[in-house]
Amino acid sequence: MEGRLDYDCAFSVFSHLNAVDLDNVRRTCKFLRHTGHEYLRHRVLAAISPYVGNARRFLLRMENVDGVISGSVALNLLFPQTATQFTSKDLDVYVPASAEYALDAFLRNAGYKEVGMNMGTSYDIPSGAIGTVHSYINTIKKRLVDVVVAKGEDARVPVLYFHSTPVMNYVTATALFSAYPHMTLARQGLFNPHTRRRNGLPTCRTYDAIIKYWRRGFDITLNDGGWLKMGRRRWPHLCLTDFECPQFPRQITDNGCLVIEWEEHELRKQKQKKLAWKLGGIHCLRPNVTEHGYIENEETESL
Repeated sequence: MEGRLDYDCAFSVFSHLNAVDLDNVRRTCKFLRHTGHEYLRHRVLAAISPYVGNARRFLLRMENVDGVISGSVALNLLFPQTATQFTSKDLDVYVPASAEYALDAFLRNAGYKEVGMNMGTSYDIPSGAIGTVHSYINTIKKRLVDVVVAKGEDARVPVLYFHSTPVMNYVTATALFSAYPHMTLARQGLFNPHTRRRNGLPTCRTYDAIIKYWRRGFDITLNDGGWLKMGRRRWPHLCLTDFECPQFPRQITDNGCLVIEWEEHELRKQKQKKLAWKLGGIHCLRPNVTEHGYIENEETESL
């Protein structure tokens, strides 16, 4: 009974912590490491079960196909459970090209039917990142699932191409990842220079996405370099030194990322998969210079 009480107390404390604080606390002892992992696993299962019913079975399928979950579900997991949650109208799933039909079959067996399909070229990201996007609906549960199919075999690549850093988070079957955790928790964000533009400005689709996060309280500037000014709500940094610098080369294993694993074998597996990037855009110290960004993985040096 005493052990159960300790377990419940730990869960209660964890519910007030953001993901960075949880990561720090779980490193203090074996008990908090174990309970921290179980708590985060519980939150993930609770977040996706309204969409897929048997959440454990769905995560197993995601593990088998190397898929990830992003969008509001992943973003919510960064913030304390007791904080105001971002409303999620759908579940955003990202899968490799080879897993497109396997996940389609899984969702149909779970009561979903496909209601739309778009080619990746209709989105404001480079054409080499997304193959197709399928939309599914479950009329009984009144739930939506969007399946983003990557052009290649790395489902994580499209996540790093979307409009801004607050959405550069994902959940695997056994881990939570955030590319810019500290800035996201401070509700700050960088506009992604990779995003497609017209006449140097974001498209209407990108504006709509940015506005949604403005309404959620995020400070995201549309100017690549505008956020660098040390104003009241801007994020100061050392150019080419801090992980938040858009010119600083990043990789999935660097200390600027947040990775909380609750399966050790998955940690080794993820570390073997290369994923590196640089946002680029207007140079911090030379406003008249624009740097080209990149995203690199095991399949290609640059998309």
